[in-house]
Amino acid sequence: MPPDVLMFVHTQTGAAYKSTSFGNEFRDWCKEAGLPPQSSAHGVRKAAGRRMAETGVSAKGIMSVLGHSSLFEAGRYTKSADQIKLADDAISKLR
Repeated sequence: MPPDVLMFVHTQTGAAYKSTSFGNEFRDWCKEAGLPPQSSAHGVRKAAGRRMAETGVSAKGIMSVLGHSSLFEAGRYTKSADQIKLADDAISKLR
């Protein structure tokens, strides 16, 4: 792992997870915790993107947090954002 990469989650040995192994381990942790079987690391990522969008974080800001390389990718995570809240916020700026 390059020294300029910030890693929040790592294996017990301190190495970076491979994307598939992290997802599998996360699923195991969810099962051990008694969470619903559909719980996944991807679900947490998508929820984070949606919550950032709902609080007004720009698509570029979401891209930087989630590690996306295009606005299209970030858009997938913001689709479920609360459109009514976003519309209300936008209109309130016109007053």
